[in-house]
Amino acid sequence: MDGEESGQAYITIGCSGENEIHTFFGANLCLTRQSLLDSDRISIIKEAEVAVIMDPPLETAESLAELSSKYGSVVIWDPGVYADLGFEALSSTLEHVDYFILNELEFENFLGTSDPSEVSKILITDFTDIKSIIKRGSQGCIICGSGFDEPLSVAAVPLEKLNMRVVNSVGCGDAFIGAFLASIDQSLPLETAMKNGALISSQALENFGVLHLIEEN
Repeated sequence: MDGEESGQAYITIGCSGENEIHTFFGANLCLTRQSLLDSDRISIIKEAEVAVIMDPPLETAESLAELSSKYGSVVIWDPGVYADLGFEALSSTLEHVDYFILNELEFENFLGTSDPSEVSKILITDFTDIKSIIKRGSQGCIICGSGFDEPLSVAAVPLEKLNMRVVNSVGCGDAFIGAFLASIDQSLPLETAMKNGALISSQALENFGVLHLIEEN
């Protein structure tokens, strides 16, 4: 958009390879509810089988989720930093979401817990059809909620058994979502979709050059 900087993310890496992201939203903040009603964008929304929502302003995310759900798309939402705004602020968007994705810390900030059973219990009370995915880094991921009597855990790829260690985890969450949505689009079983997400997350580490071979003593 003219006169606006592109969005930027500044990432710091801890000693254990965990990252902390500081976001400057830039031109993303100019994506408004009204801009979604452009005829070309409406056409894309109508034709989409899966809609992934990540970084637009909250009110735009709400409108996109509502439109996508209306036209029959599977809606996947990772609100990231917006989770800090709390349950009430996100609830109107969650009404239209099929898969709600956050990492453990974000769930803690959002609901006060990242325990899968508690997450499921809290969200299903208001949103009966929602499924939640908890990203757990080196501990893998968990899906819970509608359709699950018990949370389903999927392990991360055991990198140390492959003689590798993580230097940082930048890009893993996005890679997970990409593989997961592609699997959903192909109507693969949910457990397979989760495993594909975990696998591609580990490959993202390798592709971005953030794995190191563990030296033999």
